[in-house]
Amino acid sequence: MSRLRFVPLVCAIACAVGFPAAAAATVTHDGSRTFRVHEGGHDYNICGFPGTFDMVISTEWHSVEANGGYHFQLTETSRWTVTFDDPTLGMWRGRGTETQAFTASPGDVQQLHIIFNGSEGPVRIHEHLQLVVAADGTLRVDVEQVTTDYEACPS
Repeated sequence: MSRLRFVPLVCAIACAVGFPAAAAATVTHDGSRTFRVHEGGHDYNICGFPGTFDMVISTEWHSVEANGGYHFQLTETSRWTVTFDDPTLGMWRGRGTETQAFTASPGDVQQLHIIFNGSEGPVRIHEHLQLVVAADGTLRVDVEQVTTDYEACPS
C-alpha cells in the first residue's frame, strides 16, 4: 500500500524553504484544495500477509504565506479493504485519520507536527511525530511515537 500521505509533507517543506526567511512582505498568499483519490493494488498488510487493497483517500489542505511566515495544515481520512490471498483470513476493513501542521516564522523556529490514528482489522495504529528546526538550523525530534497493536495479528 503506497504512503501518499508524505507527499503533502514534502510539498509543505519545499514551500517553506522556497521563501526567504528574512522577507517582510505584507502580501498574503492563501491556498487550499480538497480532493479524493481511489486506488488499489496488491501489497502486504500491517501484519505481513499479502492481499489486494481497495482504498479511498480524502484530503483537504490549506496554506497561508504572509509577512515572511508560512503555515500549512492538512487533514486526511482514508478507508480501505484488504482481501487476503489466503482465503482463510477473509477480508479486513481499515480506516485512518491524519493531521499535519507546519509553521515557519522568519528567523524563528519551524515546527512540523503529524498525527495518524487508524486501524486495519483488529490492529490499532497510532503515530505521532513532532520535528522542530531552530533558528540556527538545528533539527530536533521532540516526539516520535509509533504504537501498533501487532499482538492482534493472526498467528
